[in-house]
Amino acid sequence: MDYQNTIAYLDGLTPTFEKPGLDRIKTFLQESACAASLDQVFTIQVGGTNGKGSTTALLADLLRRDGYKTGRFIGPHLLAYNERIAVDGKDICDVDLAFAVSKVRSCSERFGDDRPDLGKLSWFEILLAAAVDHFVREKVKAVVLEVGLGGRFDATTAVPGIDLTVITNVDMDHMHILGDTKAKIAREKAGIIKPGIPLVTAADDEAFGEIMQVVQAMPKPVPVIRLLNTGYLIDWGFAPLDIAIYNVDEVAISRLETYLDFVEHWVIAQLAASMERDGIAAYQRVNVATALLAYFFVVDRRNTPLDGSLAAIMLDCVRKLSWPGRFQTINGCIVDGAHNRPGARALKQSLGSGKITYIFGCYSNKDLKGILHELLDKNTNLIALTISGHKASRQAATAREIVACAESIANEREIREEIIICEDLDLDLGRALDLARRDQRFAGSKLVVCGSFQLVKAMLEKSQT
Repeated sequence: MDYQNTIAYLDGLTPTFEKPGLDRIKTFLQESACAASLDQVFTIQVGGTNGKGSTTALLADLLRRDGYKTGRFIGPHLLAYNERIAVDGKDICDVDLAFAVSKVRSCSERFGDDRPDLGKLSWFEILLAAAVDHFVREKVKAVVLEVGLGGRFDATTAVPGIDLTVITNVDMDHMHILGDTKAKIAREKAGIIKPGIPLVTAADDEAFGEIMQVVQAMPKPVPVIRLLNTGYLIDWGFAPLDIAIYNVDEVAISRLETYLDFVEHWVIAQLAASMERDGIAAYQRVNVATALLAYFFVVDRRNTPLDGSLAAIMLDCVRKLSWPGRFQTINGCIVDGAHNRPGARALKQSLGSGKITYIFGCYSNKDLKGILHELLDKNTNLIALTISGHKASRQAATAREIVACAESIANEREIREEIIICEDLDLDLGRALDLARRDQRFAGSKLVVCGSFQLVKAMLEKSQT
């Protein structure tokens, strides 16, 4: 297949909603010489509700700067499938993507014929297998894999030889698939935990309890580092990293304490004075702290000297941390893919004080009321959209539904007369942006586009044209 036919093929597939399981992709990878080669590659798997992409990006950049040729697998993509697969920070080119997907498609079809009980690979499994094939051909020395959904049945969990796992946090999202309580969702996220393989997490108490049940059930002890002071979300400050450790021997604890002293003195203290100036969102601070904790296992493995050179690499990687659609400024607007309640809360805290006008749209399976509860107060306005675009219209919450929900919240809080909730229900993103910029009612406010990565994608497309 050429590139155009490859994209048409991928677009023609749909994410699977069949009974979840890893048998198919695990068997496929076991029978693939490529997957066996990855067993010798240092591999990190990153799961969690929010912050997976940013944490994956930072870890991949740290590994690259530390001398590893590094593969990165992420999702979702915004403008092109190529974004999902990268080596040393460069997205896979069109020719290589077409080659990898064509190869996996042929193998998948033969596999399905030979194993009718398992069948052909799903959409996400095709993408993962193509990434594995590309990484092996590129002879990478490290790989960072972002979990697609959940963890227990996510295809990334079938990749052999994972050396480190990260669960950024656990909160309410994808409840129709993962469960309707934080405990149930945590149990799914904890499915990436493996016997004897270290875990780093910033999960809160309720979720962490479920995670530790999985840890304790493992046949080999799992070293765990947990970030406790996630209050960094609001104020980076100069406080030391507050952690809890489990199943780590005394010698390793001593090395970890030395590493933490180094990070706090040479990295955190330097970042504290410049995070806002550097335009890094407040919510990225927890992601940064989690990634730096995880990086201990890389430093410890390589016996990397804790010196000014390593500190400079860490500082540079953090300051250059830029992840599309996460607190990104495009044409004077802040664009953020926050699409669940904790993501909305983190976005609102990062926006700080002052008047805010949201251009907002979301999918119908999201917690609309919870998201708007976090975003709206007396200093905010809302312009509602019905999301449009590829495969979106039948799943989108309508502008009318969004307006009704926002008005209900505003009335409950007795702020309805103080905020503007736009009731022109025929707006698309272009007209909404035009309205926000020209209407004097919105003058002087920060303009924020959020609620869905579909809106982020539309903003990126507009910025390119």
